[in-house]
Amino acid sequence: MDRSGHQKQAAGTSAAQAQVAGEHPTVMVVDDDPDLLALMKRTLEKGGFTVAARKGPPDWRDLEETRPAVLFMDIGLGDMDGARVCAAMKRNARIAQLPVILISGEERLKEEAKECHADGYLSKPFKQQLLLDLAAHYAERP
Repeated sequence: MDRSGHQKQAAGTSAAQAQVAGEHPTVMVVDDDPDLLALMKRTLEKGGFTVAARKGPPDWRDLEETRPAVLFMDIGLGDMDGARVCAAMKRNARIAQLPVILISGEERLKEEAKECHADGYLSKPFKQQLLLDLAAHYAERP
């Protein structure tokens, strides 16, 4: 898996269908660092996305209601482990198709992403354009 590994299609109404309907595709961003969360939110909004920003892992109902095209999630979420949350999501048939991109500055990011079946990973620090490119890739998927 590389920095933009792609494996599965998002659940629910696709982001491509939302674009056809004139809506901006939704991207969910989860990080416990308020500065990074604000930067990612601002970058994605400038790129034309609707952003659902969370300081902690979303619950299943939140994911089903928000129906993001992709979820960017930090591995270190205080006392929560983003890789464990990702693994649990991939075991849940109702949301398993939601693409998850793990974010971290940890050296083991690539291995952790593979172990929890994440669809890709983004190493910190990252270029804002890479964030936009990954979001656009999933927003264009049928």
